[in-house]
Amino acid sequence: MQVARRPLPSWSACEVCHIHRPPGSHHCRTCDVCTRDFDHHCGALGTCIASGNRKIFILLLAASAVANLVIGGVSGLAAWQWVTRRAPAGTFPLGPALSWQFVATFFPGLVIFPAVGLCMLGFCGIQLLCLAQGRAMHTVVAAPGKRPAE
Repeated sequence: MQVARRPLPSWSACEVCHIHRPPGSHHCRTCDVCTRDFDHHCGALGTCIASGNRKIFILLLAASAVANLVIGGVSGLAAWQWVTRRAPAGTFPLGPALSWQFVATFFPGLVIFPAVGLCMLGFCGIQLLCLAQGRAMHTVVAAPGKRPAE
């Protein structure tokens, strides 16, 4: 004889898949599955971020942010060397050297990579703040006028 397990009073029923789930669980619309301690679904990685992989996800964000900022710094040094080698002695280096070649060569490294790195660093900070408070990202960032998911 099999004994049916009764859910604890603090558990709630999922409105989508109709299972009883523990507190902190959430139904992911993308994966169509309930996940315990759900944080958010990462479209870039194609997986749900939850308690099992959240710390590694934050480390991945931090490493990616640092890598983008390092690329920006190295690009800045390379751009400065490129400009100063092409400028005649005694002139301001950015005058004749600033051409379409300079912009095409150094724009991604000087602008795009650092901007992406700063955005990732900000997202990493938000994730760390949520982790320290014991909150999930989907409860902090909700669409205007929509109640955060439970």
